[in-house]
Amino acid sequence: MPCVATLRQPSRRAAAGEATAVDELLHVALSRPAEAVRRAERVLDAQPEVRVASIAHQTIGIVRRDNGDLALARRELRASLRLARRSGDQQRVADVLATLGAALVMAGATARGFAHLEEAVHLAHGETLARVRMRFAYLLRAVGRHEEALQEVNGALVGIRRSGDRVWEARALNSRGLVHLGRGDVARAERDLDCAYALFTAEDQALEAAFAVHNRGVTAYSRNDVPLALRLLAEAGRSYERLAHFTPDLAIDRSSILLAVGLTGEAVESIETALRTDALQPPKRAELLLILAGALLARGEPEHAERHAAAAVNLFRRQRRRYWLTKARLAVAQARFAQGRVDGRLYRQVSMLAEELEGLRVEEASLAHLLAGRVGVGQDLDGHESHLLAAARYRRAAAPLSQVTGWLAQAMLCEARGEHRGAMAACTRGLEALTDYCAVFGTMEFRALGTRHGLELATIGLRLALRKGDARALLTAGERSRALSLTFPPVAPEADLQAVSELTALRELQRRTDDALASGAATTALQRERRSLEGAVRSKKLMLRAGGRREHRFDLAALTEHLDGSSLVELVEVGDVLQAVVVTGRQVRLREVGPRQSAVTALGTARFTLHGIGRGVPLPFPPRVGEDLQSALLGPAADLLGPGPVVVSPPARFHGTPWGLMPALAHRPVSVTPSAALWVRAQRATAPAGRRVVLVGGPRLDGGELELRALRARYPSATVLHGADATVERVLDALDGAWLAHLATHGVFRPDNPMFSSLTLYDGPLTVHDLERLRRPPYRIVLSACDSGTGSPTGAEELLGLQSALIGLGTAGIASSVAEVNDRATIRLMVDLHAALSSGLGLPQALCDARRAAGGSPVERATAAAFMAFGV
Repeated sequence: MPCVATLRQPSRRAAAGEATAVDELLHVALSRPAEAVRRAERVLDAQPEVRVASIAHQTIGIVRRDNGDLALARRELRASLRLARRSGDQQRVADVLATLGAALVMAGATARGFAHLEEAVHLAHGETLARVRMRFAYLLRAVGRHEEALQEVNGALVGIRRSGDRVWEARALNSRGLVHLGRGDVARAERDLDCAYALFTAEDQALEAAFAVHNRGVTAYSRNDVPLALRLLAEAGRSYERLAHFTPDLAIDRSSILLAVGLTGEAVESIETALRTDALQPPKRAELLLILAGALLARGEPEHAERHAAAAVNLFRRQRRRYWLTKARLAVAQARFAQGRVDGRLYRQVSMLAEELEGLRVEEASLAHLLAGRVGVGQDLDGHESHLLAAARYRRAAAPLSQVTGWLAQAMLCEARGEHRGAMAACTRGLEALTDYCAVFGTMEFRALGTRHGLELATIGLRLALRKGDARALLTAGERSRALSLTFPPVAPEADLQAVSELTALRELQRRTDDALASGAATTALQRERRSLEGAVRSKKLMLRAGGRREHRFDLAALTEHLDGSSLVELVEVGDVLQAVVVTGRQVRLREVGPRQSAVTALGTARFTLHGIGRGVPLPFPPRVGEDLQSALLGPAADLLGPGPVVVSPPARFHGTPWGLMPALAHRPVSVTPSAALWVRAQRATAPAGRRVVLVGGPRLDGGELELRALRARYPSATVLHGADATVERVLDALDGAWLAHLATHGVFRPDNPMFSSLTLYDGPLTVHDLERLRRPPYRIVLSACDSGTGSPTGAEELLGLQSALIGLGTAGIASSVAEVNDRATIRLMVDLHAALSSGLGLPQALCDARRAAGGSPVERATAAAFMAFGV
């Protein structure tokens, strides 16, 4: 179709009729764009008079612009402008100039775009002037000139309301909502966007209603409601897909949220997919490159981050977008700092960026001031205190993550000044703000990922406590940042039903994959489908809201009361050194254990030994493996233990330690816990009134039937699920509210995605996500499966896996293995364990008795050492 149709000269009456028919095209362009293009093309095919043809070309140009085809959009809009000038209608000329100006700014030709808009303002009056000013405001906001944008949009809104045009009123409110958001006024932004959505819906403007929903998602994120933000963005995305509309803003905004919650891999994938899109406006390409730089920096790739941030700098400079240019320069500086390229020049550059961002009144100024403070402290440069003071002001900000940044700056400032008490108080307040941030998430995975934002605050707190030599302070500081994700009540199971269909599909997919592997068929497509389904489950989980406020904070008095003759060892990493805090009676003592790397090496050796023997490798049991493990992980702290049971709270990376291998712990009850606070919670847990027992057997387990038969004799009234009866849904139903559950199954630990770690049942894997659907988790559970006690360290000091999920749900005691185990050797250990449990002993004592009764062969000793008791 030619850009400018051949024109006829109609009669005045015919021209008026055509004008009336075409008047609504510009509205339809932003409600039903595909229909608008078809109608505009039919108008042009009829060879209309010039004013009508101008409107038709403008309509096509708007649709092409918003779909990212800026070259074709500019051609159509220039044709529209030539026709408008020929029509002699100056208001038509002004309207097209404003539309073309917007398209030019979107294409990166900022100066020419604003020149067109200024000409439009000069020509326009009345209702047309109001519309031009509204578009002027939109573009001012896009380049970061928020105060000017607010002035323009307020003036535009007065004129638009005077005209009575509800669609343009909605557009102005939508634009003003974004301006308020850019200024940090979230409440006003939400009010305007809600009104805009209502008006767009009432006027049947489907696409623009989707824009308003999208923008409400961005405002929800600004006030830390991540689940609502993602739900709204997903709703907008479905509308865009239905209307065949592409917008890179959806990828930009969703990736920003994924990055904030710690899903850096997903963020990078989403951004790179958007960057491969052909119809991508240059300004959006620049914004995507900047977000990609941030994602790569968070993923630990500062060199790549710097390269993409520098590319964004070049684009923003050509586009004359000062606000975005300043942000991109800050990203370059952050990447250089992460590479250790720190000197006075970097300090001066970041100082200037901080002042520029302050002038723009945006919260990124806090990050610039904090970075300048870091560089200044490290280089002992004058003026660094002023930057830390400026960053510390943001501890009063509305957004919790901005508060965390502010309290971190305050802690650094106080530490640099030698103000120990003030620094500790700042660490405490900052971690409380982080708790508020994590509190919105309805699943432990995203709470765990969120804790990474508090890692530096936790490190400062631990360092200060150790410097003071205060064992109680070090214990308290360690507890403050440990296993935060497990201390919130679970969401109501009915709120989590949205992910059930994908989990069911995953089980069916696993069955098909197993069949393909058994027949030697390729599984590449099936694995790709699995990743897609897992992503869908994760996305739905991220939209869940928390079930309530945090529970079970650390209380030293409650801990000492419940220990009652037991000893607690809490291991804490400070720098590269492992420290041990030992609580016996009312004594709290501190001992340095040794280098962290020595502990990592000793644990690796121990686990390698247990794995080898568990697989049937004919190895002797190394006599020194337990002694080396004890020396590296307990050191002199072993000498402080009392004669009774021991509770061990290790850092997340050492949670899978076979503590029973250590000579000091081999013959006493040992309970492992993610934190002392969670151990106290387990002590306070109330067992169900009925002593209902559930026994579950999974498929393809050597000796599984023998194990269940032996346990059925111990528990004759137990619910037994085996073979085709042991499906995920039936097992979950049986587990709910049980006093004791025993699951003899194969276990699969997924270090790449620990929430999909699973136990193998008849119809497929029972994952962590499935366990989160339990209303009342079993009071005690025995997982007779390989690696069922293994977890993946995440965030600050968090752990994700089967066992940690059950702890978070409220299970008081778990017996599980931290290594591969021999199936037949496990049977006798489990029989002895349940004999002790049924006599009334707690789980740690019962497992200790079973370990003592184990045979002396390497396989039996390794199997006994691989099982640990978590909780009570």
